[in-house]
Amino acid sequence: MNVTRIATTRDLEQLVPDWNCLAGGVPFRTWQWLLNWWRYYGQGKNLYALAVHDGAGVLVGLAPWFSEERRGDGRVVQFLGSGSVCTDYLSVLSTPEHAPQVVRALVDWLVAAAEDNGADRWDLLDFDGIPLEDGTMSNLVRGLHQAGCRFSRRPAMDCWRLTLPTNPETFFDGLKKSHAKKVRKVRRRLFESGRGVVRTVRRPEELEAGMQVLVDLHQRRWNHLGIPGCFASDLFREFLFAAAGDLLDAGMLNLSWLDIDGEPAVAEFLLCTTSRMYAYQSGLHPRARTHSPGHAIMSTVIAGAIESGCRQIDFLRGDEPYKATWGAEPVTTERIRIAPGRIGPLLRNQAWHAGQVMKGWVKQGLTLTGVH
Repeated sequence: MNVTRIATTRDLEQLVPDWNCLAGGVPFRTWQWLLNWWRYYGQGKNLYALAVHDGAGVLVGLAPWFSEERRGDGRVVQFLGSGSVCTDYLSVLSTPEHAPQVVRALVDWLVAAAEDNGADRWDLLDFDGIPLEDGTMSNLVRGLHQAGCRFSRRPAMDCWRLTLPTNPETFFDGLKKSHAKKVRKVRRRLFESGRGVVRTVRRPEELEAGMQVLVDLHQRRWNHLGIPGCFASDLFREFLFAAAGDLLDAGMLNLSWLDIDGEPAVAEFLLCTTSRMYAYQSGLHPRARTHSPGHAIMSTVIAGAIESGCRQIDFLRGDEPYKATWGAEPVTTERIRIAPGRIGPLLRNQAWHAGQVMKGWVKQGLTLTGVH
C-alpha cells in the first residue's frame, strides 16, 4: 500500500472517479458533499487528505481530512465536513476487503508523519461524531494506540435511525396508537380533501425554486423563535446549494415540500441511497403549525421510502423528541482525540482532558444546586 498526502484541491478532484466507490453508500462521505464543503469552507485551512493506492495504483482508501492551527492544540487534523455544517457518519473510506490493509498503512504513515518537521507533521487528530459501530475508525484508533499514541473518547450527540418494514401499512400500524391516529387524521384532512399537495424536485431546473422554498421556511421557523437559522450564513447557503446540485445529478437528493391551500407549509431536505435516507434539513411556516404539516410530509416521505425499497431513515444527530415518536432508535457516537507520543502534544491533550473533567464537575455542581 502506498499512502500519499493530497495537498491541493486539483489533486483532490483527480480522485473523484473512484471516490464514491469507497464511500460505503453514505452520501455524507461522497465527493458531492465533502469536496463542495472544502471548496466553500477550506479557506485558511490546509488540505490533509491521505490517499491509499494498492500496488497496481488503484485507489483503495481515502482519509478525507484537513489540518489547521488551533491555539492550545497545535496542528489539528479533522474530517472534511466538520464544524457547523453538522456532517454525520464521517469515516476513513475503503472497500471492505481492503479496510485492514488501509488502516495499517495509515497508522504507519501517521506515526512517521508525527515525527516529521515539515508539512506532514500533526499534533492532534480530532474526530467528532464517530459512531461506536464504525469498525474502521475503531481499528485506526487501536492501531495508533499500539504504536505509542494516546487517545481520549467522550460521548457525542446520538444519531437516530428508523428501521422500515416492507410495506407502509405495517409501519403505520406499528406506531404508538395515539401517534398513528394523529398521522392518519392529518393525512385525511389534508390529502383526501385535496388541500395538501406534496411537491418533489425531480429535475435540475426545479432545484433553485425548491431550495428557495426550503430556505424561506427554515428561516421563518427559526426567526419566529428568535434564532438566526442556518441560512443566515451566506457561506452555508452557497455550500448547500452547490452540494444539492451535485447530489441531485447523482440521484442522492430528495427535496420535497408540502403546499397547503397553495402555500408552502413545510419542507424536507434528505440525502438518499437505494437503502437509506438521511433527513438533513427542514423548514416550517409558523402559521401552518395548526395543520401538523410535519406529520403529513414525514409520513409521505416514509411511505415513499418504503415503496421504493428503502430500509432505513436516519434522522441524524440531536435528541429531538419527534425522532423517538416515529420509532427511531439512538446510534451512539463519540468524539475521539488522538495525540502522538511527543511530549508537547501529550501535555496539551492532558490539559484539555483535565479541563473537560473540570467543566463536568462545574456543570454537575450547578445542577445539584438548582442553577441552570
